[in-house]
Amino acid sequence: MTSKRLFAVVALLVVFATILTACPAPVPQVQKVVETVVVEKEKVVEKVVTQVVEKPVEKVVEKVVEKVVTATPAPPTVQDAFIFGAQGEPVCLDPAIITDGISGRVTNQVFEGLVKFDKDTTNPVASLAEKWTTSEDGLVWTFTLRQGVKFHDGSSLDANDVVTTFVAGIDSTSPLHVGNTNAFEYWISLWGNLWGLPAPG
Repeated sequence: MTSKRLFAVVALLVVFATILTACPAPVPQVQKVVETVVVEKEKVVEKVVTQVVEKPVEKVVEKVVEKVVTATPAPPTVQDAFIFGAQGEPVCLDPAIITDGISGRVTNQVFEGLVKFDKDTTNPVASLAEKWTTSEDGLVWTFTLRQGVKFHDGSSLDANDVVTTFVAGIDSTSPLHVGNTNAFEYWISLWGNLWGLPAPG
């Protein structure tokens, strides 16, 4: 009986061993993880990561950052001076006695007259005088001066300044009637002669 029991126990052990052998040991599974990461500049980076399921899955993120640096353009240079090439030096800066165009170009930018020429029509328009009237015979001209005009030293312009300037040019006996040539050619050509001079003959 004992050998039968022993045989039965051995047989059971063999059956259990066979069953256990037929069942394979669990094998860890491998999972394929695909991550799509969108980064700056609309680039798409795909990373394929192979990991064992039993371990925690590590997230792999690669960030690509592209910076576009644009240099700030230099501000345009502002020209604060106009350089004009003249054909020579001014002869004189007194508009009463000049006869050359070079001097006239300079004095026209320094001095103002009672009137000036309109740039489009060459008609006389207001300058230091804001308006004027003429007598019927054309011998009397009355100018109304613009108010608030100052000389460079701060003194105000008035009618005496206008008369003094006119007399300095036309009156040959005036102490102000001086110049580098004392010719006053334009005054003579405009008025036929100067005060205090003998009639042309």
